[in-house]
Amino acid sequence: MSGAKSRLPYLTSLNDQHAYFLFLEFQFLEQIRGLTITSATKVTTEAFSRNRYAPKIRVRIRDLQAFGEAHRSATFGAYFATSYEIAASFTGRALDSLQHFNQRSLPPRARRPEGPEETYRRVLNLWGLAMPARELIDTLKFMRYRRNSLIHLSKVSSPSYQNLASQSGSVLNAFWTRGKVEIDFRIPTTTPLTEREALDLLKLLRIVIQRLDTHLASIIDERGLVQADRQEDYSEEIKGQ
Repeated sequence: MSGAKSRLPYLTSLNDQHAYFLFLEFQFLEQIRGLTITSATKVTTEAFSRNRYAPKIRVRIRDLQAFGEAHRSATFGAYFATSYEIAASFTGRALDSLQHFNQRSLPPRARRPEGPEETYRRVLNLWGLAMPARELIDTLKFMRYRRNSLIHLSKVSSPSYQNLASQSGSVLNAFWTRGKVEIDFRIPTTTPLTEREALDLLKLLRIVIQRLDTHLASIIDERGLVQADRQEDYSEEIKGQ
């Protein structure tokens, strides 16, 4: 459906940008390793005099790799947090489509706070529609908690995060076995993202949205789609007159 298709290119682009960052970093570090001992003791303003941003860093070349570790963690977190926001917005767009094509009205809000993926599942259930795989919803929930831990610089995982990892972690690990990821859903991690974890999270986000989109297509009322197409064709005819 259009709700996912409009998001998948953004998710793919962010993944490509992340890969590009890793490519540049690797190539730059390879160049630094090839420097002589004398060059390695220079500060950035001396070694890269033509680089107008060198004065903003001003560290010795030999220390650049260690200096960049903090930047790596921040970059990984930014890529993941942005990708999550794009992916999570799918549920709201999907409910909008279902309201329009299936002619449904949104039920009252839940009495307790809930994430977008929980709202999506609750509303589908109240509407009596087929439910997506629970593991897809719980994966999005896990990623929401992981995103929150990074944004809020949490040292300790929240009780909700811990409960999800405890109750559903093993199931999620089994569900994503074929995905060949190294994420352990039994552990409510709060530490900075590693390179592999960031890549795995971005990969799973794309897969989850693709599968939710396939599910959405199966519960959209075809009569509503046909009617919408007719109305669009009629509007185009009016404009052309």
